[in-house]
Amino acid sequence: TTACRLIDLSFVSGVQPKINRREDQETGDYLDHARTSNWITTNAFQNAPVLQFKTKALDSRLSIEPFNDFKVDVDFSRNLSSNFSVFYKTYHKNATSIDSIGRRSPREIGSFTMSYLAIPTLFMDDSIQVNQLFDKFERNRAIISEQRGDGSIPHDIDGNEYDYGFGRKQQDILIPAFLSAYTNKDPKNFEFTDMFDWIPRPNWTLSYNGLSKLNMFKEIFSNVRISHGYKSSLTINSFESDLSYDDYDETTGDIRQQNPANLDTINRNYYSQFLLPSIIIEESFAPLIGIDVKTKNDMNFSFSYNKRRSLAMGFISYELAETRSTTYDIGFDWKMKDVRIGFLPGFNSAANKKKSSANKPQGGGGTPKLGNDLNILFDLSFSDNITFNHLLDQDSGARPTRGSKDITISPAISYDVNKNVSLRFFVDYRRQQPYVSNSYLVVNTEGGVTVRIKLE
Repeated sequence: TTACRLIDLSFVSGVQPKINRREDQETGDYLDHARTSNWITTNAFQNAPVLQFKTKALDSRLSIEPFNDFKVDVDFSRNLSSNFSVFYKTYHKNATSIDSIGRRSPREIGSFTMSYLAIPTLFMDDSIQVNQLFDKFERNRAIISEQRGDGSIPHDIDGNEYDYGFGRKQQDILIPAFLSAYTNKDPKNFEFTDMFDWIPRPNWTLSYNGLSKLNMFKEIFSNVRISHGYKSSLTINSFESDLSYDDYDETTGDIRQQNPANLDTINRNYYSQFLLPSIIIEESFAPLIGIDVKTKNDMNFSFSYNKRRSLAMGFISYELAETRSTTYDIGFDWKMKDVRIGFLPGFNSAANKKKSSANKPQGGGGTPKLGNDLNILFDLSFSDNITFNHLLDQDSGARPTRGSKDITISPAISYDVNKNVSLRFFVDYRRQQPYVSNSYLVVNTEGGVTVRIKLE
């Protein structure tokens, strides 16, 4: 009675009860308790499923300042959302047996994402290394198949290299083979029990603002900022239960994947508990190194080096889309004060000179303003973006499907003639050289003068 009251109280307070995918005569669960308590109708026409929605989210952040002006932020994140449904109803009823309640078609669908870490292979980005990584992924399958199987019977279709039920395209072989290859880990010791219970990996950002305070720099620079950051995620946009999955061996009573009734008779692979259409890994150093400098005379310099990668492995098409990006950005900004431009009206006339002389403060207490602020801007950007497509068990190797090398050069000068008129001289040069043959070289150049007049 006490246990029943506790379950009732948990249900009323919103605590999610435990609902098993399969009926367990020894331990039982909430549905078994509901049946013994006569909370569930025995009417055979009751066709509504039991639904349970669940979200588990973890977001944590750690900020450290080991010494003045140096900050380290480390964050972890993990999010699992799932919807579980099962039909729990009377499926047998006749004159001698009132009812027999059981579970039918347990199904779970959801999504999963967590912070991840795949740095060891991020910088392997030339064409040879890209193909070597994918080849390693393919080789890892046989190693993991040996670990998952018992080694007594070879695979019916894929041969002696693979164990029975764990062929080259079995999902529980492909996933650890892919993740171990692209994180540069040993496939023999790769942990792959339930990835939905994995501990999230750290991401971080670093910044340091103290260089301008050093004696050797403080007379030159007013601010110097150095930054660095890494962010990565592993995402499963959707997963769902495989309705063909049957891990209960009625002969032995064991619960395991290597159940004869759990074998796909076409490809001779064991069914997986969940169907995962794809796994996506995205990571970036943004920036790998970033420098922002401001001098005492209002000059600003900036430099950043960014590195990005995206891996989208599809377990239906057996295709990996790999996108790599490298970007360099350089910026310059100089604000020059009290600049006279002689060819502009009002700066070279005799009347203006007399007016400036007349407005000069007596007693040497200052000088009149002879000009306005002139801004010089310069931006240079180089970007290399390429996407490769890999197909499993193909000898052709990776092929680029899109991408280009882009160069952007944008100098500009702006000047306020007075409070109502401003000028801007600019040039914008962009060059895009594609990697694929069905695209062509594109060069765009723009330039001109912009005059802005403010009427009051």
